[in-house]
Amino acid sequence: TLSHGELRSAAALADELLAAAQRDGGRGGLVLAHLSQGVTRYYRGHATSSAEHLERVIALYDEEDHRFMPNDPGVMALCYHGLLDVYRGLPETAMRWSDRARELALRLGKPYDAAWAEATATAAFHIH
Repeated sequence: TLSHGELRSAAALADELLAAAQRDGGRGGLVLAHLSQGVTRYYRGHATSSAEHLERVIALYDEEDHRFMPNDPGVMALCYHGLLDVYRGLPETAMRWSDRARELALRLGKPYDAAWAEATATAAFHIH
């Protein structure tokens, strides 16, 4: 839904996912639900609430919990937070988030995550 530009539908699904994760209470589900909230809110232009959800992902995240996933939610949250801070006029903070994303992606040894972290860091650098 998000990839098709259906932002309201994506937000509704993210809300359902967060409600289900909160009922379940598991850390892994909460990480993914807050990531869905953060990314959806990023694309909807809700910077403050996006940052709050992305920071929640980062606080709850444990890299061992997500090694099986092809796309790491910790890397994604750090990348989106970096881009978000560029748009909020915080280039130094953005570069710190981007550096953390690259370090994590390299430590995990996941090529897609490493490429995503490099691409978003490059975008943050050029925008800044």
